[in-house]
Amino acid sequence: DQYLSYLVAEIYSANADWPANNMKLWRPRTPEGRWRWMFFDLDFGFGGNGEGRATSNTLELATATNGPDWPNPPWSTYLFRTLLENDGFRHAFIQRMAAHINTTFAPAQTIGLIDSMQAVIALEMPRHTTRWPRSASFGSSWESQVQIMRDFARDRPAQMRGFVNRYFSEVPGSALLKIGVEGPGHIQAEGVPLAVGTVASPFDAVFFRGVPIRLVAVPEEGYVFSGWSGHVEAGADTVSVVLTGTASLTATFELASTDTPDEAIAETTLSSIWPNPASHVAHVEATLSAPGPLSVRVVDMLGRTVATLSEGRQLAGMHRLEVDASALPGGLYMVVMQAGEVQAMRRLVVAR
Repeated sequence: DQYLSYLVAEIYSANADWPANNMKLWRPRTPEGRWRWMFFDLDFGFGGNGEGRATSNTLELATATNGPDWPNPPWSTYLFRTLLENDGFRHAFIQRMAAHINTTFAPAQTIGLIDSMQAVIALEMPRHTTRWPRSASFGSSWESQVQIMRDFARDRPAQMRGFVNRYFSEVPGSALLKIGVEGPGHIQAEGVPLAVGTVASPFDAVFFRGVPIRLVAVPEEGYVFSGWSGHVEAGADTVSVVLTGTASLTATFELASTDTPDEAIAETTLSSIWPNPASHVAHVEATLSAPGPLSVRVVDMLGRTVATLSEGRQLAGMHRLEVDASALPGGLYMVVMQAGEVQAMRRLVVAR
């Protein structure tokens, strides 16, 4: 499972100094310790160093059978291309790539992160370039280098979908899946959480046609999944969907019954933020198991409070709070909850 995510990240990022180079693994020295893959040294990715462009077909590079000693000789591509012969692995890779393009690598999400990281170090860059004049010498300015990454973030999704369509003969193209939720909960596609809002504003996700997508409905604490409707009518929380064209699918969640012994009422928690990324209003749900103080704040990456959603004593139960995302600069924030001894944080991306 971790290898799948590692492959998606390396290939999508267009790391041109891989897979023969910058390949490392580790595991705990215990009898049950599993091997894990390291994701590091991406200076050739995201358009960096003039390599790894948005048009670079790193899917083909990572599966070549006759590559040169650098960067992709046959030994370095053997595991991935051989695993692709397995239907389950191949389908999971294809649709996990799609799921991450819809979420992790969505341009608004990625550019928001780039902007937030640039803002954190911007004040240091004049002194940095004075002390190390060659460190940012590729191009006319540091800002132009950051813009290369933004351009990559915008252009890569369409390019990557095209590479997948051409490489896998069983994929005849892409299709739109409109995913909605009713009640507190979210949906995972091939293990990737999808940022869904409400049925009134469903999350539009592009997946590959002709290949099954494994979807799992995950209720928030204190709720249960009650069924799928739309493209699939089912009561099981896990379904497999094959798209042939545009389709709609809704997951419904209901409050757990208090007289059902296996379903407990929600404890104190910061349960969900939606939509996420947000450009206008983001909804935050915090639940108290008993009356008491509830503090919910939005902080930036420097730890500064930029919005206070709740401060003071609140009744037990769910509290729906709102973040005015339109008043915040684009970037990455944390929603921080403090309720008695319980602390919780969730990430919020403000998109512009």
